[in-house]
Amino acid sequence: MKEITRVHLAKTPFSIELDAKKDLEKYLLAIEKKMHADAEAMREIEARMVELLAERGVQKDQVISAIDVKDLQEQMGNPGDFSESSEDGDVYIDESSDQPQKRMMRDRDGAVLGGVCSGVAQYFGIDVVWVRLAAILLVIVSAGMAILFYALAWLLTPPAVTTADKLQLRGKAVTLDALKKFAASEEVRERTTSVGVKFLQILLGAAGILVAVGAFVATVVGGFLGFSVILLFEGFQAQLWAWGLLASLVIGGIATVCLALLITRSAFTWRTGKVSSAAMIAMLSVGAVCLSSTILFGIQTKQTFVQDEVTHTKVVPVSLPKNLEGIKYADSENATLSYDSRGSAVRAEVKYMVLKGFSEPKIDVKRDGDRLTFSASRNNNEPCISSWILGYSGCINPFAQVTVYGPVDWVNYGNDTPDIDPVHIPEHLEN
Repeated sequence: MKEITRVHLAKTPFSIELDAKKDLEKYLLAIEKKMHADAEAMREIEARMVELLAERGVQKDQVISAIDVKDLQEQMGNPGDFSESSEDGDVYIDESSDQPQKRMMRDRDGAVLGGVCSGVAQYFGIDVVWVRLAAILLVIVSAGMAILFYALAWLLTPPAVTTADKLQLRGKAVTLDALKKFAASEEVRERTTSVGVKFLQILLGAAGILVAVGAFVATVVGGFLGFSVILLFEGFQAQLWAWGLLASLVIGGIATVCLALLITRSAFTWRTGKVSSAAMIAMLSVGAVCLSSTILFGIQTKQTFVQDEVTHTKVVPVSLPKNLEGIKYADSENATLSYDSRGSAVRAEVKYMVLKGFSEPKIDVKRDGDRLTFSASRNNNEPCISSWILGYSGCINPFAQVTVYGPVDWVNYGNDTPDIDPVHIPEHLEN
């Protein structure tokens, strides 16, 4: 029975036969000396060994045999076979004998969101700017549907995590020399782009926070106001569709908040795992469904409300002063006022919609010289409904409207309206 010990490759623990461990340590030492590999390069080489062992079925904590070590040496190459050029010091190796097929992966190093566009650019060897411009164009042309395809690609395409992954993404052979060179170039690139990446992280993170806060406030405030408004329309057929509309908006708002927070988290960590990607796709799907249902419920609510308006609207006459001789103008203090010139006698009526919490509007009319002033009030024993929700001050039915008929001009002065010259009655109407 062979003696077993422990070893760590790229911080991954394995059990290993004692003789195999000696051969592996000798091989790693030869790589470090012959190729002058630094610590970063050695970590990448060990990570590649972990991948090759996994391909042979040797997973974490399993036993590495002497045969496995020999196979690693054959696949990765003998560092003694590499010779340095006398001119520029580059290590030469013929990669044609072990040229792997390209693997489509996400390039998280050059990612703005998930690294899909950057991965496509690396795979086809084109500038990532063109890929991103094409992606934006597709989003515009497809009316946003391309976002779902991007999200699916984000979830289904594996990320290029190790140096070996990044080499295979570019269609390069995974050799000792390639691992060393790529590790060195990555170190330089990270130093030169760290400032730009940090700025982009802060920018995306701040944008995500602003969107999340805005969506949260809009959802809470809009949900409360919508709930209060819908309660006013008790007995309306449109109320049921309005509840569906409100639910779609609230659920869509919650999905937007969650998506913005996920994007913020990914921006600050600059990493997106499968769980986060799946959650983003789920939120995008929920948002798409809510958008469709909002449109459908909104159309149905509007159509049904038009029918309800006919059945739930009442018209009652307004009591006017007995002596209307000499009346030329009409205005309003707080009631919605309209004018209809039909008829030879001055009269008025109020049209209102029957809403929960509102009784028949009480319209008071006062005469001041040649002017009638209309004001609306509520009964003292009637609870004040927050009609400001509908953009109307006070506690008066917001759908109440007073119409004045006859030879009277009207001008609605209101408290905040600047004074304007009254319009006189035409001479033929005065007579």
